[in-house]
Amino acid sequence: MTRPVGWNRRRATGLPGDCAAPAKCLGLLATFDMDVVMTSEREWGCYPQVPGLAICQLSRQDGVDAVLVTPWQWDGRERRRMAAAV
Repeated sequence: MTRPVGWNRRRATGLPGDCAAPAKCLGLLATFDMDVVMTSEREWGCYPQVPGLAICQLSRQDGVDAVLVTPWQWDGRERRRMAAAV
């Protein structure tokens, strides 16, 4: 069983957003076939070093007791918005 790995870009790298370190780290995790759970409002993990990702973008509005989940998929080359689950 693969054990998921938590990721927080600022904590994991401490590097600015234009640095190549996150792509290399995520590529290494993919090489070892590890599952990753990431939390970031800016880091989506869509790098050529990563062959595939399932992404859930969470959005909310003040005063609304709900969270909108928008699913995306990365195939190693292109990020696509998926049909919302019902």
